[in-house]
Amino acid sequence: MLTRSSGLGLVPGLIVLGYSVGLTDTVRRAETATRTNVVIVIGTAVLSTIGILLVEGNQELRADSRFPGGVGLIMAIGYCALALVLLRTPLRAVLSRVFVPLGRMALTNYVAATLVVILTAPVFRAVGVGPATDKSWWMMILGCAVILACQVVISSLWLKAFLYGPLEYVWRAVTWWKRPRFRRLDDQSQAAPETRR
Repeated sequence: MLTRSSGLGLVPGLIVLGYSVGLTDTVRRAETATRTNVVIVIGTAVLSTIGILLVEGNQELRADSRFPGGVGLIMAIGYCALALVLLRTPLRAVLSRVFVPLGRMALTNYVAATLVVILTAPVFRAVGVGPATDKSWWMMILGCAVILACQVVISSLWLKAFLYGPLEYVWRAVTWWKRPRFRRLDDQSQAAPETRR
């Protein structure tokens, strides 16, 4: 499925792959495999650059979503490896402040970003940005950076008032079959009587 699909077709395969990896010790070992991660970063950077240049110079490849989808998957692997490398440096504290809120609201952020892309696609197509256009790759990268920056700020502010993201709260309510606490003020109000005793 991962090799033959693209776009939304990748999602089920990636979910199964991520779940399978989570059941193993791979994540913990990957965090300490700095040399391997450096090699992965370099390798994926080279492959991604070649892939982008090929896509930019070939309209047929641009029109076929499978090849750009594969390049995007390689880039994602590189980003993950780069993050693991940087987490072994003094930048860990800064990166944690950025990525922890994003991770705690991963479902909400994923769905929100998807909706933003879908709703803004007609606008971008109107100005010549989209599949099979020269501006496609660089404008998409810039757009992703803007969306990610906004989500970092919104997630951080949201989690100061709430314990979970909106969809994470719904997910917990459905899977736990009860309403968990949502607002942080609820925790403070319950702790207040104990402090007065």
